[in-house]
Amino acid sequence: MTQQNSELIDADNGIFLVLDVAFLKLFGPSLWQAKDINSPESVGTAFSAFHEETKDVIATLTLADVTGDESEPDTSELDAADIQRVDAFLRRAIESEVDVIEWQGSEQVRMTYLDAIGTQYVDRRGARQWVNISIRVTHQDRKFVAIGAFDKDWGGNLAAAVLTSLKTLEFVD
Repeated sequence: MTQQNSELIDADNGIFLVLDVAFLKLFGPSLWQAKDINSPESVGTAFSAFHEETKDVIATLTLADVTGDESEPDTSELDAADIQRVDAFLRRAIESEVDVIEWQGSEQVRMTYLDAIGTQYVDRRGARQWVNISIRVTHQDRKFVAIGAFDKDWGGNLAAAVLTSLKTLEFVD
């Protein structure tokens, strides 16, 4: 199946252009596979990293335009009180969908030249614990969510790969 929402623009460095609006660099040590997301609420790409031997998914990185989801916050003009309200809303919404075992909260973060909301939590997926880091940002009147997640048991290099990938997220004008 041909990917429509992302394009590998630099194979040597693992750089993708997603939705013609953001660059995302994927780091090793795993092989990543891309899958389009197309729903009324979100459009983007979900990348999955697989364990070399077991072929289990051990990490994911997702970038999606969620402008169609009216519940997603506009992060362009938020103050501390807004962040608290968004954090409470996100916690309720996420806990209604997954088994959250540790909520680390949301905070305002700065991405190059954009204000964003960063949220971290740990959930249980079967017998495994997954660390989740999300970044919500508004760019050119469109709302985006970038989510990195990894199997806590793999930690180390995999955690660094996911976090570094999220830090490389760069929106283009």
